[in-house]
Amino acid sequence: MVTEDSLPSIEPDSIAVVAMPFVVRAGGQDYRVVVDPDNRDLEQDETNNAAVAAIAPRARLVLSSLAFSKTDPFPGDTVLVRAVVRNVGGDATGPATVRFTGRHGFVGSAAFSTIARGDSARAELPLVAATGADSIGVSAVVAGGLADSVQAGVTGQLELHLQPDIVVIRDSLRYVPVDSTGTLLVRLENRGTTGSGSFTLGFYRGDPMVGGARIATVSVDTLAAGATHTVSLPFAPALGLNEVVVMADSARVVNDRDLTNNESFLDVIRSALPDLAVPPNAIGVQPGTGNSLLLTARIVNIGGANALGIPVQFYHGQPGAGGTVIGDLLVPAAAIGETLIVSVPWASPDSVDNLIVLVVDGPNSIAELNENNNRQERQLGRVLDVPKPALPTVLALRPPAPNPFRAGTVLNFDLPRPTRVRLEVFDLQGRRVVVLADAAFAAGRYGRRWDGTGPAGRLAGGVYFARLEAEGRRMVVKLVLLD
Repeated sequence: MVTEDSLPSIEPDSIAVVAMPFVVRAGGQDYRVVVDPDNRDLEQDETNNAAVAAIAPRARLVLSSLAFSKTDPFPGDTVLVRAVVRNVGGDATGPATVRFTGRHGFVGSAAFSTIARGDSARAELPLVAATGADSIGVSAVVAGGLADSVQAGVTGQLELHLQPDIVVIRDSLRYVPVDSTGTLLVRLENRGTTGSGSFTLGFYRGDPMVGGARIATVSVDTLAAGATHTVSLPFAPALGLNEVVVMADSARVVNDRDLTNNESFLDVIRSALPDLAVPPNAIGVQPGTGNSLLLTARIVNIGGANALGIPVQFYHGQPGAGGTVIGDLLVPAAAIGETLIVSVPWASPDSVDNLIVLVVDGPNSIAELNENNNRQERQLGRVLDVPKPALPTVLALRPPAPNPFRAGTVLNFDLPRPTRVRLEVFDLQGRRVVVLADAAFAAGRYGRRWDGTGPAGRLAGGVYFARLEAEGRRMVVKLVLLD
């Protein structure tokens, strides 16, 4: 006998409910309930006083906890969702499943062959954090869908960590020489998950952490997540070694995710030797006379001394590999910071593959700071049909370039019709110091170079005026010659 109970009486046509606690044995068994087992009461029918029921213990799963391996991940991070399931029923489970659901439905599951009575099991699911917050719900079920094996899901909130990450792109800091000065270029990228807001970009001569002097500060309005931005700054390197440091968010106003990628370093060297350089895109092609073309190129002395006797060669094809010489020039000199424009006529072949190679100081006859920037190539297609530029429509004397100047400047003028031209330079006292042109010209665009000299040699630095006379009109521009 497991247990017994007694009732004082039962009225006719009445129902009495008897509740008796008992412990269900593991594995289950049959249980017999008997009313009036000793036949003490006189009844009409003694055969309906007993009933048999098969009662078995059941497993019951509950979710006791839900946790994340990272509480503030960045988008794209992998997070482990961990759920702890406990069997609080009276028997071991059969196959059990823990299901994970997210904002958009089912995201994964973990299966167990069995969970013993009173034991716990941990289910893990790797989840890639997406932009925004993710709400994860968890439910557990035993195979067979038994009603008392299901527990309402436990829910946890996965909050993403949103921050900008301003990065100075590796090796993007470079110096592009132009005459005696140049331009510093650097590229930035926001690799974070939100916009940066406004910040500053600091340029320094030397490491600012050990006393480096600030060159300039450039403001950047904002940088959206995933966006890039290029910053340029004019820069005049001093003779010798110039250590340039650039620091993003130099004022530290951005809540930056990673401060270790906000800097870049570059050594810019300018010595007392000349340094002949061919800038990018220096080779040009223009219509010449008849069916010929005119190849042009820019050469800059970015060093700290004058260069004398400069050999310049234009090749059609690679030198030493079947390339032929188009033009062979000897430029007398290039002063410090001077930009030279050289040109040669070219009767181009009737082909679609024309590689033009410019070589400056091929024999290495000039001692230079850097011999690796003396060459430039340009691949041209079919160039016989280069269109003639449109003729100017008005008479004009254009501003000289460069101005102020030391080694030389170019005076450009436009002629809409054939006419006689006289181009002269005068000093402040109105005295003519040089005549640059005095002849009849066809319609077109022209330029005349003045190197700051007169019949008696080099002139003193100061203000001069260039005057163009053509078509009965006079035009004047101001020149500033530096000592």
